[in-house]
Order: sequence, then structure tokens, then C-alpha cells
Amino acid sequence: HLNTPVALSGFLQAIERRQLEAELGRAEYQREASERKLRNIVDTIKEWIWEADADGILNFSSSYAETLLGRQAGMMAGTCVLDYVHPDDRASFLNALTLWHAETPGSGIVHRWLHANHSFIWVESSALLLYDAEQQVIGYRVASRDITERKKHEDMLTRVSRAHELSSKTNAAIIRIRQR
Repeated sequence: HLNTPVALSGFLQAIERRQLEAELGRAEYQREASERKLRNIVDTIKEWIWEADADGILNFSSSYAETLLGRQAGMMAGTCVLDYVHPDDRASFLNALTLWHAETPGSGIVHRWLHANHSFIWVESSALLLYDAEQQVIGYRVASRDITERKKHEDMLTRVSRAHELSSKTNAAIIRIRQR
């Protein structure tokens, strides 16, 4: 039945269509595999990777949010990132976002964030600004990590340093008093 030019043409078109569908299937499989690999890499990193639009609405959150903040990443989508920043640090956090825009994009900022258990943790974040075709900032891609232990050590060193300074001043005062 392939003896006619019309039948042969239809047959070749069907073969081309199947080849194209097979290529599209392979391309889709490769895209999905690539996405899985990237997701696995992001989930392996011991940092919370997140994206928010220019208004601070989260549109992506890595699974490390559960470890860091005690919150499921999927439940955070569509919420405002400021909801997770300690209330006393929100103004400072907004100022840091402005600095990311104006002066030092990507630089690390440190703020307290609220854990789901109502405690707070210290988090250091670095950002990459996301731009549209007109080079307007449309959002942020951020990597955040828990530095609570580091902050505790820094605070302890500060207290020890103050105590040492006070002790030194006291000793110096005692020596001056004895000399008089």
C-alpha cells in the first residue's frame, strides 16, 4: 500500500513524527534528570537556599528549611520572608535588602530568625539579585546558614574580654590606691 506517492509521504511523515516525539521524550527525560540532580545538590548543601520576589514573597525554598527553621519548604511558598525574621530584626533586615540593591550585592547579613518551636536562631545570609530584561530587580536568590553556635561563642568571648578588661582596670586601680 506504500506504492503511491501520497501513501509514502504519509508514512515518512509518521516516521518523522515518531522520531521527533522520541527526541522530545529524551529531552524531557534529560531535563527532569538535570532538575533532580540540581535538587539533590541543593538538598545536600547544609544551607537553606531560597528565592523571593521583590516584595519578599517566597517562591522557592530548599528542604533545609525544615532543619534550619523547623518548617516544611512546601508550606513556605507564597508566604512573606519577613514572617520568619525575628520582629526586632525586621527593619534591619529590610535595610540590608536595600544595601544588597545599592552597595554590596551578595554580602552576608546576620539576623535572628524564628524557629517553628518559637525559639530564634542566628542566620547569616548572602544574596544574588535577580533581574528582569530591563535590569530591574525582581527578586532575590539567597543562601542562609545557621550561625547560632558561632554567635554564642562570639558572645562568650565578648563577655570574657569585658571581664578581663574590668579585672585589669580593677587591678590597675588597686595598684594606684596602694601606691598612694
